[in-house]
Amino acid sequence: MIGTQFVTAQVTKNDTIAKRNVIIERDYTPNAPDVHRIVVNPVVTEPEIKPEPVAYSDQVSPLQPAFDLHKWQAAVVHIDQDPIHKGYALIGGGLYGNALGDLLLPIVSDKSQQLTFNTHLWSLFGNKQQHLVTNFGLDYKYSFKPFDFLVGAYFNREGFNYYGTNGPSFQFLPSSTSYKDTTNHFVNGGFNVGIRSRQNSSNVDYSAQVKYNSFVPGFGLHEQQIKTSGNVEFPVNENRLGISADVTNFSYNQPTGSGYPNYAVIGVNPYFNLLGGNWMVHIGLKDYVATGGSNKKINLMPDVTAHIDLIPTVTVYGGITGSYQINSMQNMMENNRYLVPTLRVRDSYVPIDAFAGIKSSPMSGLLLNGSIDYKHYDKQYFYVNTADTLSFASPTQYWNNPMFDVAYDNAQEVTLHFNSNYNWRDQQVIFLEANYHYWHTQTLSHAWMQPSFEFAAGIDQKVTQHLFLNANYYFAGGRYAALPNSTSVRMKDINDVNVGASYSYSNWLTAFARVNNILGLASSLRYQTWYGYDAVGCNFQLGVAFSF
Repeated sequence: MIGTQFVTAQVTKNDTIAKRNVIIERDYTPNAPDVHRIVVNPVVTEPEIKPEPVAYSDQVSPLQPAFDLHKWQAAVVHIDQDPIHKGYALIGGGLYGNALGDLLLPIVSDKSQQLTFNTHLWSLFGNKQQHLVTNFGLDYKYSFKPFDFLVGAYFNREGFNYYGTNGPSFQFLPSSTSYKDTTNHFVNGGFNVGIRSRQNSSNVDYSAQVKYNSFVPGFGLHEQQIKTSGNVEFPVNENRLGISADVTNFSYNQPTGSGYPNYAVIGVNPYFNLLGGNWMVHIGLKDYVATGGSNKKINLMPDVTAHIDLIPTVTVYGGITGSYQINSMQNMMENNRYLVPTLRVRDSYVPIDAFAGIKSSPMSGLLLNGSIDYKHYDKQYFYVNTADTLSFASPTQYWNNPMFDVAYDNAQEVTLHFNSNYNWRDQQVIFLEANYHYWHTQTLSHAWMQPSFEFAAGIDQKVTQHLFLNANYYFAGGRYAALPNSTSVRMKDINDVNVGASYSYSNWLTAFARVNNILGLASSLRYQTWYGYDAVGCNFQLGVAFSF
């Protein structure tokens, strides 16, 4: 998104209740983000103002199933001005042959510059699932007086197998067929260079960035992306006038006959922020122009948001805006690795997104937030089960693998959202989140694989100075899958319970234990994120994290 929208600057306490140098975050990140107000002096790179949900871990949300096993989040290191502890490492493993590791290594760190190396590893080698993800990154920042200069490079590789089956209704091969030895991999790498104005360095805020990304799946089609983006914002009396723009270019090594033509997307977003003592109105217009492919050429959207503090503890917010998402090969395959590899998915266009809500903090440590959101989708995609009989003519081992195609439809979605977060004296954090989604599709029977209801709750408890316990629960129901034989099936509800503990042995060493998907011990409660692909059952992880 280039449309520059802004979130609240209201500061709430960090909901991570461990206060030592090394702690372990829970799988959920229930910081009850205070995301619905607009800041008075925004940073130009702030995310879009929306009634966003709590950021569930991507291991239990059916919308972002990035991994087949719960990943323990990286250790969060509290340096507390200690010059010795600037990096951290985490290592662990457990049932189903899984391993996990993180490393953050500051190479140079002083007042003017920072050079940091990081690497992340996740693996899973169970009876069916095989998954190995390796990430490496190098980031450099140099602080000049008026602006920061940033440059970074990264390399990622993800290998996995096709182990799914669609049971008796799968029309191409019998349900007893095993696919677990059929593998694929994605290689992704690139670099970015940018500058951004330093806070209070001038009355003009600005940023600019150029990013290059190369994405190569195992079957050979190569996607290259170059994105140039920028933002500048000027004061106009007490108000702010700004414009954001970006140009994204895509090129492919097989531009003809592959479904992936070379093309570009150009976006521009002028806006004006009216600032009051306890209110703000953001007025703008977004426009995205696609130069090729099957995407709509001109994509206009309103960009109006506002908030007002009725009293210091109650804020009302709302807006009418829209969104345009580029569905590149990289984005789609990282979201659903079992997608038919040569499928070019149309970009997603939401011409109207209207929302309104109210949030309140009636007492210290308690935050309540409720909202309603209406979206109108223009030719939105939904995943449907299929078998790929075309993409892998050679080698033939890929023929008839259970994969996913997409079905398009004009759709409308109404979401009722509520979340709350309570922090009691940094000793206990409790969160609760609920979302009800009403979908209306024009031609499809259902909004395939989208949940109608989601619920999450969790607690973090500081037992002693060194011992911390946590537990969380996630539910998603009302999901339907479309099968290759033109039938549909209601998918099992997701019921996921996780418990964990961490013990801080010293200010540099933490040990942790985790039991994931406890309800998976009962076969009737085992679920699938993608229809046909079983999620990993009950499993445990053990590990340590330390700072240095």
